Amino acid sequence: MARQYDGLGSHLFGGSSMVSFMVRPSGEQTQAAYDKATKACSQSPKGILCRIEGPAELTVQTKGGEAKGDAAAGESAEVELQKAAILCRDL
Repeated sequence: MARQYDGLGSHLFGGSSMVSFMVRPSGEQTQAAYDKATKACSQSPKGILCRIEGPAELTVQTKGGEAKGDAAAGESAEVELQKAAILCRDL
Protein backbone atom coordinates (compact mmCIF):
# COMPACT_ATOMS: atom_id res chain seq x y z
CA MET A 1 0.00 0.00 0.00
CA ALA A 2 1.36 3.43 -0.80
CA ARG A 3 0.35 6.61 1.00
CA GLN A 4 1.38 10.11 0.04
CA TYR A 5 1.78 13.04 2.37
CA ASP A 6 2.39 16.71 1.56
CA GLY A 7 5.07 17.66 4.06
CA LEU A 8 5.87 20.80 5.99
CA GLY A 9 8.22 22.12 3.30
CA SER A 10 5.42 22.53 0.79
CA HIS A 11 3.40 24.58 3.28
CA LEU A 12 6.30 26.89 4.19
CA PHE A 13 8.06 27.30 0.86
CA GLY A 14 5.51 26.29 -1.75
CA GLY A 15 5.92 23.54 -4.28
CA SER A 16 5.35 19.96 -3.31
CA SER A 17 6.97 17.55 -0.93
CA MET A 18 5.94 13.92 -1.13
CA VAL A 19 6.68 10.86 0.96
CA SER A 20 5.42 7.48 -0.14
CA PHE A 21 5.07 4.42 2.13
CA MET A 22 4.54 0.99 0.57
CA VAL A 23 4.13 -2.27 2.50
CA ARG A 24 4.32 -5.59 0.66
CA PRO A 25 4.21 -9.11 2.01
CA SER A 26 7.36 -11.18 1.70
CA GLY A 27 7.52 -14.92 1.86
CA GLU A 28 4.20 -16.62 1.18
CA GLN A 29 2.17 -14.54 -1.27
CA THR A 30 -1.45 -15.08 -0.25
CA GLN A 31 -4.50 -12.87 -0.58
CA ALA A 32 -4.65 -12.61 3.23
CA ALA A 33 -1.03 -11.37 3.29
CA TYR A 34 -1.81 -8.71 0.66
CA ASP A 35 -4.95 -7.64 2.54
CA LYS A 36 -2.93 -7.28 5.74
CA ALA A 37 -0.25 -5.22 3.95
CA THR A 38 -2.91 -2.97 2.42
CA LYS A 39 -4.21 -2.07 5.89
CA ALA A 40 -0.75 -1.54 7.48
CA CYS A 41 -0.59 2.24 6.89
CA SER A 42 -3.08 4.90 7.85
CA GLN A 43 -3.31 8.64 8.22
CA SER A 44 -2.78 9.74 11.84
CA PRO A 45 -3.40 13.15 13.41
CA LYS A 46 0.35 13.83 13.21
CA GLY A 47 1.11 12.33 9.78
CA ILE A 48 1.24 8.73 8.59
CA LEU A 49 1.55 5.62 10.76
CA CYS A 50 2.45 2.14 9.48
CA ARG A 51 2.19 -0.89 11.78
CA ILE A 52 4.08 -3.74 10.16
CA GLU A 53 4.02 -7.41 11.11
CA GLY A 54 6.48 -9.73 9.40
CA PRO A 55 7.08 -11.21 7.05
CA ALA A 56 6.79 -7.91 5.18
CA GLU A 57 8.82 -5.33 3.29
CA LEU A 58 8.46 -1.57 3.80
CA THR A 59 9.62 0.95 1.20
CA VAL A 60 9.77 4.66 2.08
CA GLN A 61 10.38 6.96 -0.86
CA THR A 62 11.04 10.71 -0.91
CA LYS A 63 12.23 12.99 -3.67
CA GLY A 64 15.74 12.48 -2.23
CA GLY A 65 15.78 8.70 -2.44
CA GLU A 66 14.36 5.41 -1.28
CA ALA A 67 14.85 3.24 1.81
CA LYS A 68 13.72 -0.38 2.27
CA GLY A 69 13.39 -2.47 5.38
CA ASP A 70 12.29 -6.02 6.05
CA ALA A 71 10.43 -7.48 9.01
CA ALA A 72 10.98 -11.22 9.44
CA ALA A 73 8.22 -13.56 10.57
CA GLY A 74 7.35 -12.80 14.19
CA GLU A 75 8.81 -9.27 14.08
CA SER A 76 6.70 -6.14 14.25
CA ALA A 77 7.43 -2.43 14.03
CA GLU A 78 5.88 1.00 13.70
CA VAL A 79 7.10 3.54 11.17
CA GLU A 80 5.67 7.01 11.52
CA LEU A 81 5.98 10.23 9.56
CA GLN A 82 5.63 13.29 11.81
CA LYS A 83 6.09 16.60 9.99
CA ALA A 84 9.56 16.16 8.42
CA ALA A 85 10.79 13.24 10.60
CA ILE A 86 10.42 9.50 10.01
CA LEU A 87 10.43 7.52 13.29
CA CYS A 88 10.93 3.75 13.53
CA ARG A 89 10.15 1.60 16.60
CA ASP A 90 10.38 -2.13 17.26
CA LEU A 91 7.26 -3.52 18.91
